[in-house]
Amino acid sequence: MQEPAPDNDRNECLKKAESCLERAGQDIARRTYWIGQAAEWIRRARSTETEASSKSRDMTHEISGGRLIPKSTAK
Repeated sequence: MQEPAPDNDRNECLKKAESCLERAGQDIARRTYWIGQAAEWIRRARSTETEASSKSRDMTHEISGGRLIPKSTAK
C-alpha cells in the first residue's frame, strides 16, 4: 500500500479546519470550541508541512476572523 503524500495529508488537515470553521458559524453556542478545533487542524497541517519538501512548506494558513486565510509567501 502506498503512503499518502505529505501534500495530501496537509490538504486533508486544511479541509477539516475549514469544516470546523463552517461549524463555528452554524453552532454559535460552541463557536469557541470549533475555532479551537480548526486551530488544531491547522497546527497539524503545519506539522505535515515541516515533513514535506520546501516547496510545500512555503504555503501556510492561519485563522483570521473565523476564516481560513492563506498566508503570503513573500518575505
